[in-house]
Amino acid sequence: MLKNILTVAIRNLLKQRFYSILNVFGLGVGLAVFMVISLYIDYQFSYDGFHEKGDRLYRIDQTFIWGDAYPTFGSTGPGVSDAIRTDIPGVEETSRVYTVGDKLVSVPSQQNAVAYEDNGVGAVDSTFLQLFTFQMIDGDSETALNEPFSVVITRSSALKYFGKVDAMGQILKIADGRTEGLFKVTGVIEDVPPNSHFSFNVLASMSSFPEVAARKATWFWSGFVTYALLKDGTNPESVREGIFDLPSKRAGKAYESITSGGKPWHLYLMPLSDIWLHSVSSPNRLGPTSNILYVYVLSAIAIMVLVLASVNYMNMATARSVSRSKEVGVRKMMGALKEHLLFQFLAESFILVIFSSALAVGLVELCIPYFNTMAGIQLSTLGLFDSGTKVMFLLIIIFSTALLAGAYPAFYMARFSPIQALRKQNKVGKGGRLLRGGLVVFQFAISITLVVLSFIVYDQITYLQNRDIGFDKSNLIIVPQVQRMDSVKRVSFREVLSNNPSVASVGMSTSVPPNIWDGDSFTTEDDPENEQPINYMNVSNNYLQTLGVEVLHGRIFEEGFQADRTSVVLNENAVTALGWNNDETVIGKKLVYWGTRFNVIGVIRDFNYWTLDSPIQPLAVFPYGAPITHQETHFLSVRLKPENNQAADVKDFLSFLTLQWDEFAPGLPFSYQFTDAMFFSAFEFEQRLGQLFSVFTGLAILIACMGLLGLASYMAEVRNKEIGIRKVLGASVSQLVVLMGKDFARLVIIAFAISVPLGWWAANVWLQNYQYRTAINWQVFIYAGLSALVLAVLTVSYQSVKTAFSNPVDVLHEE
Repeated sequence: MLKNILTVAIRNLLKQRFYSILNVFGLGVGLAVFMVISLYIDYQFSYDGFHEKGDRLYRIDQTFIWGDAYPTFGSTGPGVSDAIRTDIPGVEETSRVYTVGDKLVSVPSQQNAVAYEDNGVGAVDSTFLQLFTFQMIDGDSETALNEPFSVVITRSSALKYFGKVDAMGQILKIADGRTEGLFKVTGVIEDVPPNSHFSFNVLASMSSFPEVAARKATWFWSGFVTYALLKDGTNPESVREGIFDLPSKRAGKAYESITSGGKPWHLYLMPLSDIWLHSVSSPNRLGPTSNILYVYVLSAIAIMVLVLASVNYMNMATARSVSRSKEVGVRKMMGALKEHLLFQFLAESFILVIFSSALAVGLVELCIPYFNTMAGIQLSTLGLFDSGTKVMFLLIIIFSTALLAGAYPAFYMARFSPIQALRKQNKVGKGGRLLRGGLVVFQFAISITLVVLSFIVYDQITYLQNRDIGFDKSNLIIVPQVQRMDSVKRVSFREVLSNNPSVASVGMSTSVPPNIWDGDSFTTEDDPENEQPINYMNVSNNYLQTLGVEVLHGRIFEEGFQADRTSVVLNENAVTALGWNNDETVIGKKLVYWGTRFNVIGVIRDFNYWTLDSPIQPLAVFPYGAPITHQETHFLSVRLKPENNQAADVKDFLSFLTLQWDEFAPGLPFSYQFTDAMFFSAFEFEQRLGQLFSVFTGLAILIACMGLLGLASYMAEVRNKEIGIRKVLGASVSQLVVLMGKDFARLVIIAFAISVPLGWWAANVWLQNYQYRTAINWQVFIYAGLSALVLAVLTVSYQSVKTAFSNPVDVLHEE
């Protein structure tokens, strides 16, 4: 019997090739989208899952003490680690990561050794490799980082610097232009997996850096990421409660200065498994993270696309039911029970879904390279089958899809009356019409909503890119690490660039937007108790002119002002935070830092010096030579003239810049960045997501149009007698096309009405992730609705024209 059912099912599918192909393709695309998104989501949830002690590892976060940009952030002072290890009973061990910045790495034993710029150098405590699982190739994870000036390097770094993996005992010179040290390789590990929030090439022992030892007890210098390993069986809640008020007990004066204005200061536990997806409000100092909202959105798209594809099958199966009514009548007259017919039609559904699944796997294999390029990751089709759990999940999805798609058509056709079926007199009930129309409305409501969201994602990214951030970020080239030059050559290099006819101005600074992170506590002469956390930077005399910020009061640094060494320029937020009025009266007031008084000579307009979406925080700008601790790195900022911003002009200047670097800094690696690109890079993930969103939205619309084609076919068959009579009575082809098309246009309009509030709500939820948001433009909904209507009309027109041109005799002769 089973063989007969399968034979008949395959015969029926082959008999209706056009609709079978549509169904297989529609379900195949839907399943392929679901599979690809499932691979992506599985990858997102796999972050940091390879650490053997991962379930006991936590990052220590703290209140964002530098302002109100975030509620918490993922770095602490160096003293936090020891305090947690000694004060909290449930903590077994701690370890810190210290980001030391870009370094020059070379092999001193090699003749004409080439120095490589490596931004993957980090300093860690000796316990780091005991807490985290990175596969050791050579060396002992327990002792590899115990001694000063020891390093553990990755396989790729070993091959890069020594040409072989066996690098134990080799010496690396790590320098930043001013200071340098010789480090012994005491371990080699496999490359850091891509699904890790860590990203490093070289791990140096923390004891190699004297600035850490000099400030090991401080809680204010928040340049460290601290991790804690809990003891087996420890309840995380007890540790969470224990560390919450630790700053008030151990931070001393730093705690008093931070909380004097009423701001809280607490510590928090962030599970290692949550860092990648759940730390949007607590940024990761070690690099970018993702957002669980993106996973939810893509999950919803995967489910919706699969449901849309299943709805297509339902519509097209019922659309063809009239043509199969005789088959149902004959089977029932021959004694077939309703259960037999149900099984027959469900078998067809399952066979079709099996073919669709095979097509889906092929589509995934074909499209995964393009998806990887858009998403910036590396996924493989084999990831769908690399565990029994995944295979079982996939089988459940396939089975559920077959059941969802095939159940209603099977029940619908199995209930046909045999007499009416043989005479093709099965009436289309109002409930059936409403259901099928409702399914099309559902498809297009979802599709229009997705189109709206695609527009909103694009609009938001465009808004952030074009928003006024307080200075002109275009035509501004950054040359990092110029401190590696001899000081005399550095001055000459700057002068040569300034004399280039394409250059408007050149300035130098210890940091540049969007990466001005240095900060400390400041007070004022008139209110010593009012300590405020303020970010700061050191600049050359003409840096602020080069940046192009607006001066609101007073002046900025100028050549020839010797007194400027103890002067400071503040932004508006800093003036407000210090309790001063933002007017001319602030000029001449004294900002105090560790006993040194700085004369306020100017106030500049607030500008974004973090990401495009970060709220602006207080900023103090000091001149070079000011008695204040600053980074040893230096950046050269080159502003091109507006008339020299064409691609050819910029290319010529970059060639000139490269030649000058090679002349003044021979042997040193050269790099440059455009300021606007530095800002935009923070939204690379959103840009990639927007591209994926557009692709999936397009596929959802394609599937919805296929469903509309199925319903158009169904309605044509149901109304073929009416069409024949109208044609005999003189109706024109255009009148018949309009007659058939207006019902579908009405369905799309209803879908549009439903999608407006749905899209508005979804857009608002999306935009809540951003500090600065674009307005939701009503035109977006009009564009989305019109696009859907045009596509629907084009889809229906094919079947409408075909039916309108049919010979009425072929239909009416049965009467």
